[in-house]
Amino acid sequence: MGLEVKDAKWFFDQLSDPDERGCMEWTKSKKGNGYGQIMWRSRNTSTHRLAYTLAFGPIPEGLLVMHSCDNRACC
Repeated sequence: MGLEVKDAKWFFDQLSDPDERGCMEWTKSKKGNGYGQIMWRSRNTSTHRLAYTLAFGPIPEGLLVMHSCDNRACC
């Protein structure tokens, strides 16, 4: 995917400060179901999946990126 440090900085600057559960919520556009969404490299992407990619690299095929907090806006 060729992500750059500036991409990660911009993305993480769009998150709220952690709440009492440690959730850092996406502060921009959300889908009707509450998940954060962003147009990233010409694709509509869920922000929790992009957060994983920026932090750890590409999501391996077959792996699900899930919220242990059940907060759909959390990244």
